[in-house]
Amino acid sequence: LLELPILYLSSYIINHKIYANQTIHVANKYNIPMLQLIQTAEEVLKKKAHYSLVNKGAAYIPIDTHLTENLLPMLGIDFDEDYIAKIVRKYYA
Repeated sequence: LLELPILYLSSYIINHKIYANQTIHVANKYNIPMLQLIQTAEEVLKKKAHYSLVNKGAAYIPIDTHLTENLLPMLGIDFDEDYIAKIVRKYYA
């Protein structure tokens, strides 16, 4: 879910030429399983989702966000454990 803080952080990095010539992962350091995202959407929308669980794919591989983590407090961005749930509620409640 793309949200303004992510755009703000990306813009800040580009405009201030921070981490030039490096790969930077702009993401929340907290992983949210897909099933949890579906359950949050069900709760917010007050509707039951229609889905089937399929045992496919690979395990979650953490995204290295250490380069951007120190910029977040300076920019007033809080990617806490409830960030995704807050965004779903904000746009779909």
